[in-house]
Amino acid sequence: MQKVTFRPEEIIFREGDPGEHCYRIVSGSVEIRLRRFSAHGQPGDGELVATLGPGEIFGEMSMVDPGPRSATALSTGLTLCEAYTGDEVLELLETDPQSALDLVRTLIVKLRRTNRKLARVTAEAARR
Repeated sequence: MQKVTFRPEEIIFREGDPGEHCYRIVSGSVEIRLRRFSAHGQPGDGELVATLGPGEIFGEMSMVDPGPRSATALSTGLTLCEAYTGDEVLELLETDPQSALDLVRTLIVKLRRTNRKLARVTAEAARR
């Protein structure tokens, strides 16, 4: 694990990038946005999916699924994170059950949020 500091409005990773690390926020906050960034994409562009704060984990999908990033992560202020590689996450899961539980909780919260959003979109489409 390494500690990484991001400047305000720094893009941590872009949607479509390969996933090499997942992050746990120590201080500051991160926005998760959906949008295919072009070469000229501006920080803050795209649909805001979530704003995350200290203790929250993001980028964890790339540790389980080797596909490209599904969203863009952007620091909203000076943000300190712990960055973990896939091997470090696996080691942590084997040696620290609480960390494993935290990761599973993060995935469940994100799945619930996605399910609620999908239900709203489906209901709106049905009304049209």
